[in-house]
Amino acid sequence: MTYPLPIVGYINPLVADALRDPTSGINVTQLRAVRNGPVSAPLVLKADADAEIARLREALIEAKNFHEGQDKALSKQPSSSQGLWRRNLHQEQIEQIEEALKGPEA
Repeated sequence: MTYPLPIVGYINPLVADALRDPTSGINVTQLRAVRNGPVSAPLVLKADADAEIARLREALIEAKNFHEGQDKALSKQPSSSQGLWRRNLHQEQIEQIEEALKGPEA
């Protein structure tokens, strides 16, 4: 189960988009977090976000290892329709986890 990261401030989404563009000319050191207005997005510390990403990535790897182990164990059993169905479920989970581990860049 995930929990929300502590919010350290808010930023206008247009400024946030400009920060992603290296040619925007925005000096990050001059940014100031402001109170939550009608159009703003929450800011969190990068270290907190990176730690949460690492924790979730580790959980995905553990889930993948579990499903690979179950798939391998089922492959050694005599073939049956239920066994094939369960192997398919584990293989689908493995594929979904691998896609999630690749991230949006893939």
